[in-house]
Parts: sequence; C-alpha cells; structure tokens
Amino acid sequence: MIDQTLQRELLDLEWFVHCGDAGAAAAFAAAQPAVQWVDNVAAARRLVDAPDFEDVGIDVSNEMRAALSKSNKMDVRAWNQLAAESLVWIRSELMPRWQVALSRIGIDGDSVAHTVSWHVQGMFFELAYPRLLKRRINLDRYRPVYQAGFLPCGWTGDWRSTTLQFY
Repeated sequence: MIDQTLQRELLDLEWFVHCGDAGAAAAFAAAQPAVQWVDNVAAARRLVDAPDFEDVGIDVSNEMRAALSKSNKMDVRAWNQLAAESLVWIRSELMPRWQVALSRIGIDGDSVAHTVSWHVQGMFFELAYPRLLKRRINLDRYRPVYQAGFLPCGWTGDWRSTTLQFY
C-alpha cells in the first residue's frame, strides 16, 4: 500500500519553483548539510541525464528487492504491488505536474521526470521496507531539495555519502 502521508506531501509540493533562483539556492544551501548549487540549466540537465544519477534509484530498488526475495516470498508480491501502484500514481498525479514545471524552466521534462519518478518510488519503498536496508539508502536526502522547490541533479563523489548537487 502506498504511504498516504508521503502522497499528500508530494501533491502539495511546488515542484521546481526555485530552480535557477540564486537567492533561494544560497538560503537553502546554508540550511542543509552536504548540498551544492549548480548555477545553470545546461549543467543541471547534463548531470540529471547522466546514467550514474538515474542509476541511484534503480540500484536502491534492486538492493531492497534482493533482500526481500531472500527473506519472504509473500513480501515479494506486496513489493510488486507497491511498485505497480506507486508507478501508476506517480505517472497520473505527479508526472504531469513535473513536465509543466520543468518546461517553465527550459528543461524537456520526459527524461528528467523519469529520473525523478525513480527517486519518488524509492522513497515509497524505503518507507514500506526499512527493515530490508543494511544501511539507510538516503533517498530522503532528495526530499528537502524537492520540498524547497529545487531539482536534485547529481553527486560529487559516491552518492551514499557525499554532496548532493541541485538546480
């Protein structure tokens, strides 16, 4: 079952409203540990389209699913149901919002929305299956970036422990 609290939170966000806003970025970066602002849309787009960045969501999903398949076959069915339900919800409720918001800042929304969908789906998985994680995956590090109206777009080093870049 999809976490309804997270659903409401995601529906209430003003997606990407501060992308490119240097003042808002400075204030956000000052309040958050381990974040770095990318100051132009072309650089942000290159970072977010990089295979390594998209792979984070896929890696998280694969790591949790592997742990689940070892622990309980019944949970695998629930996992598959959560995966299907969350993807349908993301595609119907969030992707249209993302595409509109991204087009306002000059970013073609299709590939970026796909990457963001991996982040959001990973957040649902982390909430539903925290016991499967050997250590925290840290997809929650994306949350404050999205909440502040920015777009996470890369990492400086290993994604599990270094600086998250945002636009």
